[in-house]
Amino acid sequence: MELIQDPSRPPLAYVKGIPLIKYFAEALGSLQDFQAWPDDLLISTYPKSGTTWVSEILDMIYQGGDLQKCRRASILMRVPFLGFKAPGVPTGLEALKDTPAPRLIKTHLPLALLPQTLLDQKVKVVYVARNA
Repeated sequence: MELIQDPSRPPLAYVKGIPLIKYFAEALGSLQDFQAWPDDLLISTYPKSGTTWVSEILDMIYQGGDLQKCRRASILMRVPFLGFKAPGVPTGLEALKDTPAPRLIKTHLPLALLPQTLLDQKVKVVYVARNA
């Protein structure tokens, strides 16, 4: 099935039959190098379903409600996006290299595109869905 590409939007690429923004698709190859830790927590959401809101709440819980600790960096660095890649911005994997345990990680990727290590390490998942 061929997608009609809107020239005002980022280009798309198919991965395992799933259309993704080209930059995100390019980042998937390096995901196989990702090593999950048993104390990781994955925030899995659909786009525009409250990802940042849930990330902020969970980071605040992890930081014991200390607002100064929650302001230590932008949310993109405190809760990196697994599979994220955009020009001029560190990838999610790059941000995770400097993230101490326990790590909060977020994704919009479906299970079929996530690295096997998340299942092998039995990472806990907060799944967010919403109605239209």
